[in-house]
Amino acid sequence: MPTGRIVDKRIVPLRSVVFSPMSHGRLHLLGDAAHIVPPMGAKGIHLALYDAEVFARAVIAKVQEGDASLLDNYSDTCLSHLRKYQAYAIWITDLMHNAGDASYEGAFRKEIALADTLRGPLPGPGGGTFVERDHGNRFAIAAVIASGVCS
Repeated sequence: MPTGRIVDKRIVPLRSVVFSPMSHGRLHLLGDAAHIVPPMGAKGIHLALYDAEVFARAVIAKVQEGDASLLDNYSDTCLSHLRKYQAYAIWITDLMHNAGDASYEGAFRKEIALADTLRGPLPGPGGGTFVERDHGNRFAIAAVIASGVCS
């Protein structure tokens, strides 16, 4: 297999960007045009589809019933939903990656991350702790942390 010369290596920052409001007049932003969350939460497509559903229902109500209230509240509705997932994505990113911060390295940090994972409360929609919610995925995250794979 032919190989090429590596011309650039860098750590890509995991970022979160949200435009608020997501509407202005007749302009409505949906999906990545309105918000980008770190990939650790794996919620990008979920949030985009949520925006699309809220927007579609709002347009249907406006066209079929002349009711613009859902369209007028589109941004607030989506932002309320989005902020919960944004909090989760930031939390899980911080939990799983040290982002170059030396204070996050080492066995002690991994133990703290493991304790946080098992204890909760979990940021994001629904609240609760890892043990109370979706514990299969949470214990998988805990296993990854305990194994030392994350840094």
